[in-house]
Amino acid sequence: RALTDTYKGIPEFLEHFSRESDLVNSCTLIICGDGVIESPQSLDCRFLGALTETKQLARFYNACDVFLSPSRMETFGMTLLEAQAASTPVVAFKVGGTPEAVCHLQHGYLAEEANYSDILSGLRWLLRDLQQARQIGLDASAWVQRNFSAIVVGKKQLNSYDFIRT
Repeated sequence: RALTDTYKGIPEFLEHFSRESDLVNSCTLIICGDGVIESPQSLDCRFLGALTETKQLARFYNACDVFLSPSRMETFGMTLLEAQAASTPVVAFKVGGTPEAVCHLQHGYLAEEANYSDILSGLRWLLRDLQQARQIGLDASAWVQRNFSAIVVGKKQLNSYDFIRT
């Protein structure tokens, strides 16, 4: 989506992130989406633009140690599932459908809504031990496959239509 979408919370996240010297000195932020936003000069940000092809997205998710979504509104969190499917642990705010898309502390970290201190704590938790983070990502990928593969979702949809008919 657009980097300028106010609900995506990217400029606010960058501002909070820029105040954390330990993270600023150790992280490169890879940001994708349409549009242009300003980022604090102290940050190592790489802007990729919109990623629309499946192979591009897979390479992006695989390049990340952690996928962080600072969205303040999510109906479901498809990007969170995509990242987890690529074995990348996630950090996001606990809003909308994100609790259905991420198992807190098992496959990533869900911070309290608009609590930037909390979301940065979740990021630190995963970055503290990258081997553990990789295992969390692998577990997340298996969970996504078991719960959100096309076959599983298709069966759930068919079952909901059967329920409607009865």
